[in-house]
This record gives sequence, structure tokens and C-alpha cells, in this order.
Amino acid sequence: MLLLIGCQNSSNTLKTNLIGMVTTEFKRLEMNGMTIEWQHRGNEILFKINAPTEGWVALGFTETDEIVQSNLIFVGQKRKRRKVLNHYVVGFGNHQHTEALGGQTAARLLTAEEKNGRTTASFTMPSAALDKFHYNLSEGNELWFICAFSADDDLQHHSRMREHKKVIL
Repeated sequence: MLLLIGCQNSSNTLKTNLIGMVTTEFKRLEMNGMTIEWQHRGNEILFKINAPTEGWVALGFTETDEIVQSNLIFVGQKRKRRKVLNHYVVGFGNHQHTEALGGQTAARLLTAEEKNGRTTASFTMPSAALDKFHYNLSEGNELWFICAFSADDDLQHHSRMREHKKVIL
């Protein structure tokens, strides 16, 4: 037997309690053909990305409308091999693996596919920041998303589209 209990909170976001686990419906952001969806699941957050490219896609997090000091998650597929990279932008044009900077890798890749001119991907991250290279992704927190995609899976290839948008998680 499965027990589902639903209720509305003050922001009209449906919350469901499934055997003690609280989840929320997906929130959604669309810009320039790219869709980002996110859903809090206990102590982590699930992200889904869909973009009009067969190259890399990226979702970044920052407290200001700036690329420097942002945490960027890149997802791509090369030679049928899926990859997720966790980077931190230390300066303009200079993003490095968080592990190379002494931090941790926070993103856990679930799916990635490049097909029919689109890249779709999903990954999870902890809601709590793991180190100084990550941000608090708790529900209700206000952050800037950096949404980007490229025509190629090579990270040296510049983005075809990059937009910043302030969101409430």
C-alpha cells in the first residue's frame, strides 16, 4: 500500500508526502530554446536540461549576476560516453575542476543524450553547499542561474548561447 498526502503551501506549490519524503513539483525556466527544470528531493535537488544542440549544456549557480565565482556544471556526450564536469570560474575565461581547486564534485549524472539536434540531461546535487566552490541550493533560496549550451562537446568551444536569470529555488 502506498500513502500519498498532498497539500498547498503559501506559494501554491504542490507538496507531496510519500512515506515521509517531501518533494515538490518541478519548477521550470525557459530561455532561448533551453529548458531547465528542478525539483527538491529531500537533501538533494534534481535538475533536468533540454537544449537545441548536440553539444555540451551547462547550468551554473552564483549569488550575483556575474560569471566569475560561479559553480558551473557541464554535461555532454563524446563518442557515446556521457560526462558531467563540476567547474568553478576563478576568472574570465578561466574555469577549473572543483577538485583541482581543493573542492569536491557535487553533481551526479543520471542521464545524458544527444539526439535529433537536442541534448537532454539530468543530474542531482546536494542542497547544502559542499565547500566554498558550491552554493546553497535549498528550497526558497534566491540565486542566479547561468544557462548555456554549445554546438560542440569540447569545453574549449565557446557557448552558442549563455543567459543569466535570477530564480527562487
